[in-house]
Amino acid sequence: MTKVFLLILLLQPDDTVVQNIVEVMACPPKKYLDLQFEPQRKAGLIKNWVAYCLPTDFNPKSKKGLGI
Repeated sequence: MTKVFLLILLLQPDDTVVQNIVEVMACPPKKYLDLQFEPQRKAGLIKNWVAYCLPTDFNPKSKKGLGI
């Protein structure tokens, strides 16, 4: 079974990192993410942001751990 996760990392003005991961049906277009986070960056609410879309295989036959 494959699931898709969206990982969003926000670099805060105090240099801390806020992370959020959610399951999504499909990877969102970059334009959508730009519209959501670039205004926050330009306003100084966040220093920077990055997002990763991660298809993850939860195959029960696999003997490897996830992400290894």
